[in-house]
Amino acid sequence: MIEPHHSATYYPDVVDELALAMRKFLDAGMTSTQAQASIQAYATIRAAEISANRESFQRSLDRHHEDFQGRMSRNDKRVR
Repeated sequence: MIEPHHSATYYPDVVDELALAMRKFLDAGMTSTQAQASIQAYATIRAAEISANRESFQRSLDRHHEDFQGRMSRNDKRVR
């Protein structure tokens, strides 16, 4: 059986997705060990996708923050 991971708290939709995939693998005739190995590979791919999305989001957030700070600085100079 796949042990719950702490990230299950943060990504319940991914946990549901993995549970559904596990059920499909078992229904397709895979052994539990085969299904588990497939799920682990799938989970690794999803984790990489989530991490890449998070990093991309953070870079975007940082750019917007820098842009905002620049505009605020220019506005401060105009007011003076």
